[in-house]
Amino acid sequence: MAATSPFVVPVGELLRHPGQVRPVRVEAPVDWGVEYSVTIGEPPLTAALELTAVPGGVVIRGSVEVTMRSTCARCLAETDHVHRVEVVELARPTDDGTDDAGDAYPLDGERLDLEPIIRDDVLLALPLLWRCDPPCQGLVPGSIDQASGEGLGEALQNDLNTAAPGRRSDSPFAALRDVFETGD
Repeated sequence: MAATSPFVVPVGELLRHPGQVRPVRVEAPVDWGVEYSVTIGEPPLTAALELTAVPGGVVIRGSVEVTMRSTCARCLAETDHVHRVEVVELARPTDDGTDDAGDAYPLDGERLDLEPIIRDDVLLALPLLWRCDPPCQGLVPGSIDQASGEGLGEALQNDLNTAAPGRRSDSPFAALRDVFETGD
């Protein structure tokens, strides 16, 4: 854990006074992502958190906001959107000097690294298949500009109809129809 990281906060004094609450605000660019969603460095991630000392650890509670660039699972369009997540986690010291803190995040002496806590909550809250808009229709046949490549739907439709000229179908299996009908 880097001491210069904006995610590392001292909690030694807090741990000596159970019940005490300390507000923490973190602003930092991050480079996190999963398959179809990645964070954007600007604007930076912002987290408004409260650290509460409890017997045996620290409860981290608050909200995180980060701008993500996600690819729609239906139409494949990239869209930037603000992702907000509520964080409620526990960090506690490991008793035997290992990194095993059970179900809690490990507390390194009198310093708490908030990055793995925030990263896990942000990435785990992302939908598996993100959509640009709930009623997104996906790739729409006839919506591509052949010169620019905009709107992949028509290109796919043209490829499917090449095998069966004169027959237009919206089925993704239309190209296979001729193979079975002609016996090739």
